[in-house]
Order: sequence, then structure tokens, then C-alpha cells
Amino acid sequence: MMRGQITLEQGHIICLAKDRLCLIISHDCDIAHQDEPFVEIIELSQIEKIDGNRTKAKNVRELHIEHEHQLYRLTASTKESLNKEDLNGVVPMSCLNAANLRILQKWLSCRYKRHSIPEELNSIVRPVFEELAKKIKDTEDAIDGVFIAYEEIDPENYQYEISIKVVFDSQKESGYAKATSLSEQFDAKLRKSQISLNSCDAVSDYEFTLADIKSFVEYRLDFLCD
Repeated sequence: MMRGQITLEQGHIICLAKDRLCLIISHDCDIAHQDEPFVEIIELSQIEKIDGNRTKAKNVRELHIEHEHQLYRLTASTKESLNKEDLNGVVPMSCLNAANLRILQKWLSCRYKRHSIPEELNSIVRPVFEELAKKIKDTEDAIDGVFIAYEEIDPENYQYEISIKVVFDSQKESGYAKATSLSEQFDAKLRKSQISLNSCDAVSDYEFTLADIKSFVEYRLDFLCD
């Protein structure tokens, strides 16, 4: 959307009032289209530390990102729509980089397309995830997500066989070590449960294939966050 010499786009950070930072989240095509009178924004709040449970779209209600050496929190409940006319003269302060923009888009879409697993299976694996929540929190943004594939092997007794992949960011120096430690703890705890664990591996984002995406679902960590 043109306002004089200014183009507002998805990922632009703007200041609407004193100390109120907002992020434009509408798609560029919607911003530019004449039949779209509104632009969606969401508030940005500065934080002191990133919570690994809230990075990389692991939590659909809250997202933590690092932008230009500052840490920010986005909360879904602060989303609102503004009339385009209200943005006359607003100059963007900065723009998210390509990596953060992809994370933002994933986070926004996950609210509507996240996968739910069977309650019988969830009742078994959830206590393990709850127990390891602090470990995940301390990984900050080194872990892309914990993915689970499952197969019901005994429907009458709700018995499942599962595989887990802890996917780490190959660009993070600590990614491999943190993912390996986490996968080992998942392995040890799940093997003590009533579930049949096929495998539990730490893999990089380069190793997590399209075939994996088709058969694994991300185990969302919303319930792990206080």
C-alpha cells in the first residue's frame, strides 16, 4: 500500500502511539487490494529472554522472536484490524528478515491448521512433554519443533507405536547438542511408559524430509506454557 513514498508490507514494524510497536501481518496482496479496506496488525512487546516453548511457532497463542538484537513477544489476542486510512503518513521503522517472516507466516497459519492427536495417545505422551517443558524452554530458538508419527497397533486397548524426531536449527551452534540431549530424555522416559516407542532421534532441518512432513505432525506445546 502506497502512502506518498512509503510502501507498507507484511512484516513491517510501525509505531502507532508512544511506545506502542505493532507488526503488520496482512498479506501484501491484501494490503494493496482496493477491496480490502483493513490492515491487520499485532502488538510487539519487548522481553528480556526468549522461551524455547514459544519460538518457531510452537505455541499458537504466543510467539517469541529476535529482531535486530532485540527480543520481542507477539500475542495472538492483541491482533486487530485498522482502516487503511488510519495508516496515512505512518512510516515503517524496520522490517522482519526473511527467516522471521517465514516464522510469522507459519505462526499465523498454525492457529487454524494445527493437528490434534488422539486423546488416548495424548494422555500418555503429555505427561512426558510436561516434564520436559523446562528443558524445551531453555533451548531458546535452537529447536524447530518436536514431531511425532503414530500408528494404532491395538485399537481395542488403545495401544500405539510412535516415532519422534526432535528437529534442530542447523544454523544454531548449540542445536545438535540440545536436540540430542532432549531426544535422549524423551527416549528414556517414553520407554518407561505403556507406549511402544519405535525411534526417537535428533535431526537437523536439512535432514527432516518432505516424506517426514507427510507422516509426522508437530506436537504443539501450548499447554506447556504458563
